[in-house]
Amino acid sequence: KVELHLHLYGSIRFETLLDLSKAKEIPMGNATTVPELKKLLVTDTPKNLAAVLQAFEIFLPVVTNDLDAMERIAYELCDDQAKQGVIYFEGRYSPHRLINDKSS
Repeated sequence: KVELHLHLYGSIRFETLLDLSKAKEIPMGNATTVPELKKLLVTDTPKNLAAVLQAFEIFLPVVTNDLDAMERIAYELCDDQAKQGVIYFEGRYSPHRLINDKSS
């Protein structure tokens, strides 16, 4: 099994987002549980690309400028893929989204 176009940001574990959110005291909208976070971020029928990208603004702050968080989500992606029997995948991400202008 292979994945040739897998987005890192769309593969972050909900549990990880909540864990980082709590540790940093950065709210995930009004979601405090995995089911609430799934309801907030997941849709089967997106209105348009802008609506999909709007969800990123909810969860990206918990990983932006945090090398440990970035390493964690990358490691967990590899772990999740291995558990699903994926032998090769090409992960996609935008490094500039993970580092903002305020970083040193």
